[in-house]
Formats: sequence, structure tokens, C-alpha cells
Amino acid sequence: MKKIGFLLVGLMLAATTAFGAEEAKKDMPPAKWDFSESNVEFKAYLYNSQSGAIKMGKDEDFILKVKKQLDEKTWISFKYDTDDSNPDTKIEVIVNRKFNEYLEAQLDMDLVTADGSGIDLREDDDSEKVFIKYTPNNKLAVKFNPYDIDLEVGDEYNTKDTKGSMVVPGLQMEYKLSDTMMVYGGLGAAKATDTKGTADKTDDKDKTALGLKAGFENKTGNSSLIGMFAINTQDDKNIAAPSPIKMAANLRGSYKSGNISVKGEVLATKLNKAAGMKDEKGEIIDSTDFALYAKAGYKMGTMTPYIAGRYIGGSVYFDDDDYCAILKDTDTPLHGGLTSIEAGSEFELTGGLKIVPYVEFLNAKEEIFKDSDGNAKKSTVTLNTKVKVTF
Repeated sequence: MKKIGFLLVGLMLAATTAFGAEEAKKDMPPAKWDFSESNVEFKAYLYNSQSGAIKMGKDEDFILKVKKQLDEKTWISFKYDTDDSNPDTKIEVIVNRKFNEYLEAQLDMDLVTADGSGIDLREDDDSEKVFIKYTPNNKLAVKFNPYDIDLEVGDEYNTKDTKGSMVVPGLQMEYKLSDTMMVYGGLGAAKATDTKGTADKTDDKDKTALGLKAGFENKTGNSSLIGMFAINTQDDKNIAAPSPIKMAANLRGSYKSGNISVKGEVLATKLNKAAGMKDEKGEIIDSTDFALYAKAGYKMGTMTPYIAGRYIGGSVYFDDDDYCAILKDTDTPLHGGLTSIEAGSEFELTGGLKIVPYVEFLNAKEEIFKDSDGNAKKSTVTLNTKVKVTF
């Protein structure tokens, strides 16, 4: 009932602010739709030294995000995202309201078309984007999350997935140490159902699982360093619908100087044995593994040549169905460990079109690739071109 009440309050807020915008001052300029963060991307495999491995064929990413400022304190946004594991049948609707300099609230809903019976507006009852935020001064902020404090980490290696991390309501705090440095922490709790519980004693078997997060962000004009850590206390057996991840840590940074730009990232995850995820030998994984990423580029007018490298452990968990071997509902083979070297160039054409031809060399621990004769091998080479438009 509390969740339903929160939803109704949010809907009333959205309706009130929408109609309130109609009564705004006549001299206020009309609000415009903002399409920032929207993009259409297509990837074509021009050459592949083998076939049937990783994921070939359909590889288009479409992200449409539109945002409108209803008045000086309220905005609404709609987002449709088909990238990686995101569902293709959902449109995210967010309403944000800043009541004053101290108080802010946000609501997250979904427009769902999955069942073929039209479009339904539903509450997103596991969303980290629903919150009440109180800022008593210009350094401290306290955020109440009735659904989830968000235990996801990472960027290039993001642990986001529909079942990738535990969902825990809770409390978060952010504190600005300086104009460039911010630290944060969060704590939440959720019920973990023990599968040994009987129909009349289930509640006696349920246990409380805690979720903890901490991190920092240090951003300047030409550099950034971000650290993220999340952990939960779910049991490693007899738990219904457990999170695959028990612990995740991520560190990433970027730097620009003149025409040179570099960035890197490292992700480490520890899996929960209760999730039953298996490695290439068919054994259940509960180990810690990691992934590395580095990229360097040099801008030359409208052209930016670059080189990038990846190492992906066989049991590291993140949301990329081209490289993660154990991500749910993916065709990526169990590679046991994968190394990638990518070299190419980004061309920015007149009008905003970006074309990125590149060659990628992949080498795996297991023989997941094949040559033209069908013989198994550990490496392959692909020649690819991405075409991208950013709104």
C-alpha cells in the first residue's frame, strides 16, 4: 500500500505540475523538448575470419530520450533503450520536482507493451530513480529510496541487468568535500526468501539481507576519477531468485590534454553460488573475477584515430552481451577469459553523423571460434564499421 500511495502522489504531482505549467507567466519562453543522450547506432561486420561465435547479425542500439522542463521546478522525461539487456517493450517515464532549495522528489514509471494488449502505465517498483532528496546545506544531501538504493557499478563494464544486483530500499548520503570531490554511501535492507520454508512457516524462514554501497567522484575540467563499491549479505544457498552478484567494485578515470584523450576502467565482481551460474566446465561459479579496459585517442580535425584493449575474465559479470560469457540470455560462448585489441578511427561528418571503422582481434582461453574450414580455434579477427547519430 505504501508503494501504491507513493505512485498516486507522484501521478498527482505530475498532473498538477503539467496543468500548472499552463498557468505559468505569459512572458516565460515556451518549454522545448531536449533530446540529449538520444542516439541511433548500427554496427556492420564487414569481415569475420570465422562465423557462429560471439554475436553476429543484429547489433543495433537505439536510445531515445526526450526531456521537457514543465516549469522552473519541474521536468518530465521519456526514455526508450534497446542497448544490451534492456527490454524492448518498455518506455521509462520520470517526473522530477524541486519544491525549494532543500527538497526534491522524483517518480519513475514504465509504459509497457509486452503483453500485446495495448500500453499500460505501471509503477517501476524496483527503481533506484524513485527518491525523496533533502539538502540541508550546499555540501550534504540525504536521499530516501523507497524501492532501491542502486547497487550497480561501472560504465564500460556496467553491472546493470534486470536481475544483475539485489534490489534494496534504503538511505543514501552524499557529501561534497570540495568543488571537484564528492563522496557517498548507502545502506538498505530487503527480505531474502529461504526456499526451505514451508507454506505455513515461510515467514519464519525468511532472512534479512543488507545492501551496502560507497564511492567517490573527483571531476575537473579535463580529468575524472570515479570509484564505486557495492556488497550484499545474501546467503549462498537456499535463496529464491538470488542476485548473481555478491560484491562489485569499479574504478575508472579519464584525462584530456590538447588533442590526446585516454580513459581506463577496472571491474571486479564476486558471484553468489546460489545463483547457479556455471563456467565452461559446467561447475557453479562463486569466485571473484575482473575485467580491464583502456582506450587512447588523438584528435586530428574531424578524425580521431584510437586504440583500445580489453581483458574480460570468464566469470566476471557485467551488462554487455558481446563480451560477458555468463550474462543471462546471451549468445556469447563460455570463453573462460577473453582478450580484445581494437584499432580504428572516428570520423565526424558534416551534420553530426559519426562513422567508426575498426578492426578487432579476439583471443579466448577456450576454443570458441572456428576457421573457414570449421576447425575450432582460440582467436578471430573482425573488420567492423559503426554508424552513429547522436541527437
